[in-house]
Amino acid sequence: MHRRTILSLTATLVAALLLPNLAHTAEVQPLKKGDRVAFFGDSITQAGAGKGGYIRLFEAAVKEAHPDLGVEVIPAGISGHKVPDLQKRVDRDVISKKPTIVFIYIGINDVWHWNRNAGTKKEDYEAGLNDLIKRITDAGARVILCTPSVIGEKTDGSNKFDSMLEEYSDISRKVAKETDTQMLDLREAFKAYLKEHNTENKERGVLTRDSVHLNETGNRFVADQMLAAVGEKTGSDSAAAPSPALAFTMKDIDGKDVNLADRYKGKVVLMVNVASKCGNTPQYKQLEALHEKYSGKGLAIVGFPCNQFGGQEPGSAEDIKQFCTQNYGVKFDIMSKIEVNGGDAHPLYKYLTMEAPGLPHAPIKWNFEKFVVNRDGKVIARIAPGTKPDDANVVATIEKALAE
Repeated sequence: MHRRTILSLTATLVAALLLPNLAHTAEVQPLKKGDRVAFFGDSITQAGAGKGGYIRLFEAAVKEAHPDLGVEVIPAGISGHKVPDLQKRVDRDVISKKPTIVFIYIGINDVWHWNRNAGTKKEDYEAGLNDLIKRITDAGARVILCTPSVIGEKTDGSNKFDSMLEEYSDISRKVAKETDTQMLDLREAFKAYLKEHNTENKERGVLTRDSVHLNETGNRFVADQMLAAVGEKTGSDSAAAPSPALAFTMKDIDGKDVNLADRYKGKVVLMVNVASKCGNTPQYKQLEALHEKYSGKGLAIVGFPCNQFGGQEPGSAEDIKQFCTQNYGVKFDIMSKIEVNGGDAHPLYKYLTMEAPGLPHAPIKWNFEKFVVNRDGKVIARIAPGTKPDDANVVATIEKALAE
């Protein structure tokens, strides 16, 4: 059996496992040379074309796996759009670009806009999907129809639009079955993931940043689902998204991208916002001592330089790196400078301050505030800037997490 055939069959099996309870799934077809993949939808799709968005993640994965195929992507998302809006612009924004594959990811606004009595009637939604599929397939492309994902991430059925989303998802499944169109059931995939990972029944923050639009984890998750739908190997065999606290890509002190999930998965992580000219700067010595003692047991210490507190980290990346090495012999990881408070705070720190026990949403107080993340990616402790890393309670917290 040829290698491509084996990969295709494997990917088909992976896709089946990833997408539970599909109403209908046409045969998964692998990508071929010269494929042009369009992503047609609303603001979720529009954002997916930005840096770190699911379209860009899909594009990068395909280029890495198949540089010889020359696959191109065509982003075609516009904020606020519903099925009737897609009907009006399908010729201009999709068909005229001569795609060979079109993901239609729509339905959120068709439901959500009923909040202001401007949603799409069910009969118009169904007729519109049929019309879009016919026009796209008549133009020579194949469609992968996605169900709408979520408006709220609670798993107990208490999100306001849960019932209506199920009804519209059922319409999408019906249309896919009747037109023999490949179905990507994002609704079921999201529900399955959230059931496992949203143990606190939160409205947002697991796969979305605002209950609808994807966060970094959500973008990776959707990219993996779409890659599997075209027969591609996903970021992991199960396409499980990384633990939320590690679901970020940072730049290290040398400017290289670091996927926190890849680097620190399964470790206990001590995250610290650091500065070179602060009264707490000598804590570098205790941090390095912790690194020397516990790194072999699974502890990772990560420093995040920040200049927001008294302007005490003004230097360049090279200045910071040289200072840490020459003065404290730092061998643990130091990232590039970020902000940890305010509107420009890095999403990692927005997550840490939201999830840490004791002081939800409280801003970082000063340099050398510390967060402990356990092996499962849960934020288990928030430690004040003035508390030294070798404090008995800090060490006990780390040792307990390492033992679990």
